[in-house]
Amino acid sequence: MILDDETLSALEWSRILDLVARHTNASHAAEVLRRWRPLSGPDEAREALAEVGEGMAILQEPSAFPAPYVIDHGRTLRLLGAPGATLEGLALVAAARTLEGVRKLASYLRRGKETWPRLAARFQRAPSLPELERRILDAFDAEGRLVDAASPELRRLRGEVRSHRKRLVDMLGQLLAGRPPVLGAA
Repeated sequence: MILDDETLSALEWSRILDLVARHTNASHAAEVLRRWRPLSGPDEAREALAEVGEGMAILQEPSAFPAPYVIDHGRTLRLLGAPGATLEGLALVAAARTLEGVRKLASYLRRGKETWPRLAARFQRAPSLPELERRILDAFDAEGRLVDAASPELRRLRGEVRSHRKRLVDMLGQLLAGRPPVLGAA
C-alpha cells in the first residue's frame, strides 16, 4: 500500500524525516533521508528488516568489520559537474580513501555472502580500483600536497627550484653583507 501525499502530511512525515536527517553530518545523506517514502507493503518491509538483521549480525561477528572512511563528497561531486573541473589534493586523497574503504567493505561482505546475502548484493557492483587508490595516496601527503615522489619529472623540477632558491638566498646574503654577489652558472 502506497501512502498518498495527504496521508503523509497528516502523519507529519516530512517533520519526522527532518528530525532523522538532523542526525547525519553528510548533506547528501540528509537529502536522501528527506526524500524517503514509506515502503509499499509487507513484503518490502520484511525484506528491509531482513537487511537490517544482516547488518546487526555483522556487528556481532568476531572478525574486525572494515568500517570504511566516510566523508560527505557532495561538494566534490557538485564541483565535478562543471566542465573542466579538477580536484585539489585533499579532495583526491579523500576520494581515494573512500574508494579504498568501499572496496574493503565490499570484499568483506562478499566473503560472507551466505550469511548476509542482501548486504553483499548491495555491494556487488562496488568499484575496485586499488591501483588508482594507491597512485593517488602515494602522490599526496596527508595535507593534500603533491610529493616529490609523485613523478621523476616533478622531483627533478623541484630540485631545480631548491637549487635556484639557494643561489638567490646566497646572493641576497652577499648583497646584505656589502659584498658583490658572485654570479655564475648553477
